[in-house]
Amino acid sequence: MTAREAMQLSAAALIPLGLVGLMLAALARQRGRSRRQIALGLGGIAACLLGVIGTGVALSALRGGPLFEFAAGAFSFDSFRAPDLVGLAVCAACLLIALRLSKWLTGGGDGAPLPDSLPPEGRDPGAPEG
Repeated sequence: MTAREAMQLSAAALIPLGLVGLMLAALARQRGRSRRQIALGLGGIAACLLGVIGTGVALSALRGGPLFEFAAGAFSFDSFRAPDLVGLAVCAACLLIALRLSKWLTGGGDGAPLPDSLPPEGRDPGAPEG
């Protein structure tokens, strides 16, 4: 991979990931998370994604090439070895941790609905209308 291709790939991946991060941060802020909690959650998610990428790079280096390369004839389960299974397990664990972190960050599954609108200023939100 050339430097130009790596730059294009990083731009194509980082822009959508940045937008997802902003969305997660905004939703976490709306759910009452502190800035520190948001930073720790997003940092954990980024570390998990880097773990998946690092595992893929390490497996590629260990094998001497990609696992499924059609031109090399490595498109069968015969080329699948124990390190590949361990790598898949590590990637699955990293992705599950990232999903749990995002659920914790956004307060998913806690049963508290998002506020539809803010109450008018000067009124008690529990007071009857009229």
